[in-house]
Amino acid sequence: KGDLGLRKIKAQKSMPGAKAETRQLILDGAKKVIREKGLAGATTREIAREVGCADGTLYVHFANRIELFLALLRQSLPPMTGALRELEYLAGRGTVRSNLETVVRGALEFMREFVPLAASLFAEPELLRAHQEELRKHNEGPHLSLAAVEAYVRAEQRLGRVDKHVNPRVVYALLFGACL
Repeated sequence: KGDLGLRKIKAQKSMPGAKAETRQLILDGAKKVIREKGLAGATTREIAREVGCADGTLYVHFANRIELFLALLRQSLPPMTGALRELEYLAGRGTVRSNLETVVRGALEFMREFVPLAASLFAEPELLRAHQEELRKHNEGPHLSLAAVEAYVRAEQRLGRVDKHVNPRVVYALLFGACL
């Protein structure tokens, strides 16, 4: 089970970038353990067993279990943030439908990765508080996706491509609600 991960870690020790690769193996192992056993079953010992390394190896890459899970949550963000960043440049280009479909595809990919992990947050108050603090510290969170969709819809309204009576917040709620 974890033997392949252990062989990879041993083979990487002398290679450039080995630390980053080992860190990624640990994150991948943590994700698998959380999906199979839930957050409560995702102990550092269980994750180390999955990866095929010593428990202490996890602490070379992460200060503690909370930091490991926060890194795993942050890793799930990129698919959605890219689509939202591009949205501001799409007003007046392509079709409104295709532009919003791009956002939905990004949101679905994000939610497929993030929601199973995020659901675990509510089982562990310390982790939830740490995640909320990380979001505040980096100015991240759902408010940014709402702002991006609202700005896009308003821009399209100014261009006459979206009816002026359409509520941008409702567009956001419909898109992201459907994704959930």
